[in-house]
Amino acid sequence: MESKTKKKLATAAAGVVVVGAAVSLTAGTFSYFTDSNTTSQQRVKTGHLKIGTSLDHRINITKVIPGWSDSNSFTVTNEGNVDGYLTLKVIDKGSDTAMLNAVQLCGVNGNGCMSLGAVENAGTIRPGIKLAPGEPTTFVFQMKLPDNGQDQNYLENLQAKAVLEATLTSAPV
Repeated sequence: MESKTKKKLATAAAGVVVVGAAVSLTAGTFSYFTDSNTTSQQRVKTGHLKIGTSLDHRINITKVIPGWSDSNSFTVTNEGNVDGYLTLKVIDKGSDTAMLNAVQLCGVNGNGCMSLGAVENAGTIRPGIKLAPGEPTTFVFQMKLPDNGQDQNYLENLQAKAVLEATLTSAPV
């Protein structure tokens, strides 16, 4: 009797497995039968992005007096073969906070002058500059220590060290 019961249980279990597999197969593939795409045109473009000018523009400011200023420029080129979007960012590299907040960066962010500290804390500056392959863009900027009419002797032995970093991506940030 036990062997007949075991056979019936085994048959019932096998039947449940078959039904479960059928349901699972149908439910799993149902989405493939109902999938649709209605775009009229599909384009896939592959390529690479490369910044032509190695942009590691270091900003080193030390032993400056109120009224000091310095102008600089750099050019970045997209040497890749697809459009890219350039983003600029200021990264602090060990500045004294007082000097970082006193020195101003002008012209890069398009909003006049801001302290290096404010520019760095703002994150990205000048996002989404589109560069076609082979296209260069030049940035002209000024750094200055404005004379605020107050005693700024405390800045005499301080320094500001930062890097102006460029990143080229396939989509605007």
